[in-house]
Amino acid sequence: MEPQEGDGDGGLETSHISGFQKERLHPEVISVMMGIVERLRDGDGCIDALSDWFDIDELWSSKSDYRPRNGSQVEETAETTKVARRRRREDARKKMKRARDAANMFLDIGNHIFSQIQNLEECLEEEENADRISLLSLPDEILSIILQSAAASASVNEHGLFVPIKYTRTSFRLSHICQRLRTISISTQSLWSYTNSLIPTEMVETCFRRLSAPIGEVQMTYSYWNGGHFGRPLQAALIKTCKSYLSAAIPFSQYWRRFNHRNDIFTIDGLRELAVLTRGLNAPHLSDLSVSYSSKTLRIPNKQRSQEDYDALHYFSTWSTPSLSTLRIENFIPKASMVSNLQFVKKLHMSLCFGTTFFTRDLVSLLETLSHLEELSIHLEFLNSKIPVEEYPAGTKVVLSSIQTLKLDFFRCSGDSVSTALAPLSFPNVTFLKLCAWGLEEWQEDEVIDEVIRAVITDAPSFPKLERFELGIGLTVDGQHDMIVQHLDGPICVVRIPFTSLRHICHLILVGVVCVFADIPDPSSLPALHSLTLKDCTMLDREWVLQLLPKLFERGLQPSESQLTVEDCEWTIPAEELQFSEEDDTDSGTEEDEEEILEYCAVTAEEMLSLVCSAT
Repeated sequence: MEPQEGDGDGGLETSHISGFQKERLHPEVISVMMGIVERLRDGDGCIDALSDWFDIDELWSSKSDYRPRNGSQVEETAETTKVARRRRREDARKKMKRARDAANMFLDIGNHIFSQIQNLEECLEEEENADRISLLSLPDEILSIILQSAAASASVNEHGLFVPIKYTRTSFRLSHICQRLRTISISTQSLWSYTNSLIPTEMVETCFRRLSAPIGEVQMTYSYWNGGHFGRPLQAALIKTCKSYLSAAIPFSQYWRRFNHRNDIFTIDGLRELAVLTRGLNAPHLSDLSVSYSSKTLRIPNKQRSQEDYDALHYFSTWSTPSLSTLRIENFIPKASMVSNLQFVKKLHMSLCFGTTFFTRDLVSLLETLSHLEELSIHLEFLNSKIPVEEYPAGTKVVLSSIQTLKLDFFRCSGDSVSTALAPLSFPNVTFLKLCAWGLEEWQEDEVIDEVIRAVITDAPSFPKLERFELGIGLTVDGQHDMIVQHLDGPICVVRIPFTSLRHICHLILVGVVCVFADIPDPSSLPALHSLTLKDCTMLDREWVLQLLPKLFERGLQPSESQLTVEDCEWTIPAEELQFSEEDDTDSGTEEDEEEILEYCAVTAEEMLSLVCSAT
């Protein structure tokens, strides 16, 4: 819309520098413009608020002055009447001119702003083109790294967890930006390595077709929970989806590197269909196999299962997997007689949470079969007095000489049950033992962490070659801390370190998120200790530390920060430092009503060493 023409200079005062941006508006025009804005604001932004901007009664003093009537004009001469009317018209035109000037200024200002916006848009487009040209000028190798980084950053959810399906979808979007990036993205193998049963089968096939190396990851995961149970229609639909996904992925099994089957819905019947579909699968480069069953899948007790049931549970046993080195299983102990294709596995991760009998014989037989096993990780939940534990023949030991790393993770377990389950196993060559317990606020009276620790480390000969021992209280072996930690005012329990059974260790790591440690090593303990690490110990007993360190220094541990490591630890504030604050609180209640509340402060290795050295 163009400004309307009018008399005068349009409400502008031109400065000595030409150009719209160097011109100024008349104060009267600004006043009119402000009046328009005020009306709009008072009218809640409604344009109709300007409909009565020109008031006839305001332009003419009264309607009687504008429309002469008989009698009122008799005393005026015709000339006087004309002069008066002309003056009124001139006054009206002046008001109209100011309004027109204001309206034109709004249009001019709007056009000027639109012109600036257009210039800015052009600059942004030029910059984008320059960036694109600059980006595309980079070598293919650099662009490939950029594309991988973009896909990875777009695949993290609000909890900071990697979501494979997002990664795959982002990879497809990146391959449609331009021809150059499409060529590079298609040749970037890692962009197409993730497939999932939730993505369309066409995308699954495309991902595998773009692979030229065996790095494919097959993710068959389902965890849909509906009102506390799964209905048969939902089960059938999800199993059908899984079968469609596998049907698309199986022809490319030579590119599989990882296979992950994790769900809450597969019944034995569903696994039978899976066994038929994958029977005789050839996956020559599959190195990582993960199979996780829910307790619903294993409703049938062991003694009541048919051979067909066992075949379904062990559907992967018919596969050819000569490169398999890592096995992860959950809520299921494979039968040793049915997993001959697992004989070269080097790492085994087991997560066991049973509501029925714990079959020690199955565990022993499986571990005995895995003759190349180097690392064993077992996560045990609810292995307590309520769960029957099958006893192995007394005095019989199965020597697992190939295992060098052992990681044990406990929740709601009792010492007797753990002892019965692990009694048949011998680990003569384990050099690294990591023992963790979590959720201690939920442990019952008969579930004592000290008893569990001593069920694992019965005496010094239990692990004759142990060099590195890590004890973690309040976290899992994967390093996940208890959520309750941030709400605690004090320790949940006292944990006694079995120093007498750790004669050969060189490195001791203590992670005590929700506990305090106790016991001091006797003169014969820890003669070979080279380093001590305290990590995430947020409730250390100051006096215990100041007694422990001198004893360790007597054994040969050097009082230096190279051998003492302290990470994110806190210990109790000395009583004398709290004396004044305690005196201030004496009126708050009686001694019987008061509970001892410990306070903690951050501590470093340097501070610990300084206090110990000054005391000696």
